[in-house]
Amino acid sequence: MEDRILVVDDEKEIRELLFKALTRLSHFRVELAEDGEEALKKIGQENFDLVLTDLKMPKMDGLQLATEISKSKPGTLTVLMTGHGTIDSALERLKDEFQEDFSRR
Repeated sequence: MEDRILVVDDEKEIRELLFKALTRLSHFRVELAEDGEEALKKIGQENFDLVLTDLKMPKMDGLQLATEISKSKPGTLTVLMTGHGTIDSALERLKDEFQEDFSRR
């Protein structure tokens, strides 16, 4: 059985690079989406084992996408990637998002 991966990135070159790298490992079936909205449509229609998403994207950032995925498909592993910032800034962003999420409950 093939593992299904969805790569979400607003930069075409990054999507293509990840597609090539992941498809060379023959047991992966890779789909691409250029933003969070397109990704959610695909996730609504199909099941993915893994979603690799850029953190910084227009319309919907990767953290918002990961939150939506956890609500609709809680068994889907989501990995956030970024070419911007530092580990500390990424952790701070995650901390802020989770605090907002818990305060809404």
